[in-house]
Amino acid sequence: MGRRNTGGSGASTAAVFGEVLRHFREAEGLTQEGLAVRIPCDRSHIARVEAGTRVPQDTFAKTCDELLGTGGVLARLW
Repeated sequence: MGRRNTGGSGASTAAVFGEVLRHFREAEGLTQEGLAVRIPCDRSHIARVEAGTRVPQDTFAKTCDELLGTGGVLARLW
């Protein structure tokens, strides 16, 4: 999944990644802004990833795993 979303099956994978990220973020009680500050990145980047319109870098997935305590779920999904 290491490339930008260009449609096809990649779009589906990006959408699933975004849904899983949103689930873990909300379970931790964080807003998009709150997560963005901790990463750090722009809130709009979080919004695009969660919407499935932006494929993140692997370091983003690993950082989110650490911050959200997912046990590596996001890195494996990436």
